[in-house]
Amino acid sequence: MRERIIRNACSRGHAWLRLLLCACIRPLGVRCAWVLISWAALVAGIPAGAEELISIATFNVENYLLESVQGRRVKAPASRRAVRDALLEMKADLVFLQELGSRQALVNIQTNLLAQGLHYSQAIFSETPGSPIHLGMLSRLPVDSVRHHTTNVFVLYGRAFRSSRAFLEVDIRLSDRDPLKVFAAHFKSK
Repeated sequence: MRERIIRNACSRGHAWLRLLLCACIRPLGVRCAWVLISWAALVAGIPAGAEELISIATFNVENYLLESVQGRRVKAPASRRAVRDALLEMKADLVFLQELGSRQALVNIQTNLLAQGLHYSQAIFSETPGSPIHLGMLSRLPVDSVRHHTTNVFVLYGRAFRSSRAFLEVDIRLSDRDPLKVFAAHFKSK
């Protein structure tokens, strides 16, 4: 499947991009979630024919809690190892993580990956106010800027609704070019 995505991207003149989106990995009960990535923002600003290849992944770590919060249980050590192993297998340049219990949970993942030889120099945590689960990002690429969208209001049929979960907007530096802008979100299923 990944080779077909790369082949299709190359046939459209975008040989510089290898986009790795993990939507169905289920190692030991850990499953990936959808990420909101604005395709237009992803390809904007990078000239066709550029040589740089990057991989971007999203991963729902399913209540990666190091301590119990609001009735949610601590992530079992075997499940934490499964998350680590899946991320080691992906080896993505940029990874967005959903359902982190705390900033320390993100540091725990980053430290466990480093112990196995996978170094993510950037770790970004985006807290959703009033929620026990949050977004995070690990990057091997330099980060230019980060915006945490936590108080977004949307109007639907004349009524204002506030999103119950945060959005994360990140500008990644790719050589001397304009930054790559990537958005991530973790939507509720109901």
